[in-house]
Formats: sequence, structure tokens, C-alpha cells
Amino acid sequence: MCIKLPPILKDSLAFWKKNINTLNAISLNIKRDSIYNLINNYQNLMASINEKIDSIKEVNIDAARIINNGIIPIEILETNSRSVNEFEIQYREQGVQAIINSYNDLFSIANQCPFSGGEAVIKARILLSLVQDTILYDDVTSCMQQGIYRSATYPTEDASDVIISPNPTNGSIKITTQVIATQLVLYDIYSQQLFIKHTDEKSHQIILDLHQYNNGVYYLKIVYLDGNDVIKPIILLK
Repeated sequence: MCIKLPPILKDSLAFWKKNINTLNAISLNIKRDSIYNLINNYQNLMASINEKIDSIKEVNIDAARIINNGIIPIEILETNSRSVNEFEIQYREQGVQAIINSYNDLFSIANQCPFSGGEAVIKARILLSLVQDTILYDDVTSCMQQGIYRSATYPTEDASDVIISPNPTNGSIKITTQVIATQLVLYDIYSQQLFIKHTDEKSHQIILDLHQYNNGVYYLKIVYLDGNDVIKPIILLK
């Protein structure tokens, strides 16, 4: 049986059939414009967020500088602390170039005896390692020159006596030392201490798990039985 379509319906179907490609093009254009608008809105939002982050960062840096300027450099500890804090602030503002510009001043602090120069000595070494990670520090000699002696004598350790593999790592590293290490201290690039791990004094190999940390550069301080230490950079890429 053949069904005849009314003329109006027949004409309507013919119209839609004839213009289907045009309609598809219009639909695609609408979707394309919608996606473009979404992308533009996202870019504007990200630009606004980055602008606010930069503004907050600038305020925090200004506040940090005001607090640091309040340190009265009476003794070497305060002098070092104030100086290294300023170098760190400059690093956050300008990046590695700030360390290059202040290299000599940082090196002077980094070469001091940690027992007399304080925590700023270690922070200076970490900052310097961003541009030069092969510097060796003779703490035994520098401390003895100031009348600070150890109760026992051991050979000064060399950074080349430490092997960290793999490096870069995706989370797990093996640390091999020629002389037994007693302690591991991990720092981020801003000299913030992340953890301290006491090791088995009978082992020359240590496995360290860094999966919980974000990608980036970290610094591992390896302390030996004699109190000497070396700092090695670690690159985490997951």
C-alpha cells in the first residue's frame, strides 16, 4: 500500500533534506564558537588568578623583607641570617640570576664553620648548589681555625664518594656511600627542611622513597659518623 504525503509535509521534508548540510555547518559553527568562548573565558580566568598570585607574592616578599630588616646584626649568627634571608628573597624575586649576582657573598658565608656561623651557612650552601653543585666545604679546617675541635678525627668526606641513582628519579633512589652515613636531611629549593632520617650505621646503601613529594629539585644532606656532611641535588620527575 502506498501512502501519499500531504503537499505541505512533502515540501517540508524536501526543504530539510535540501538544507541539511547547511544546518550541520551552522551547528558546527555554534559549537566552535562555544568552545572558543570557553577557552577565552578560561584564559581570562587564569590570567586573573596569576595576577592575584603575583600580587600576593609581592606582598609576602615585602613583608618578609620588613621582618628580615628587623634583625639586628650584633653577632655573626644574626649577620649571616639576615644576609642569607635577603639572598633568598632576591632568589624568589629574580630566580637563579640573583644567586649568580650574590655568588661571592654567599660563598663567603657557605665557607664558614656551621657551628659558629649557624643555620645560615647550610642555607647558603643550598642556594649556591643551584648554580654550582660540586663545591666541597672543609668544615674540619674552618672550625679548627676558630678553636672548635672534634673529640675524634675522621677523614673529610668528598662529594664524589656518594652515588645517588637514579637521578633524576621518579620517586625512589638508592644512596651509596664509601663511608657509613648516620643521617639524611632533605631540603626543598627554598631551604625548607622536609625530613630527617636516621640510618643504619652498618650499611653503606640506603633506599629513600620520595613519592610523596612534588616534581622539582631537592637537596639531600648526608651526615657521616665524624659529623662531616655533603649536599647532593636530587631531581624528582614522576
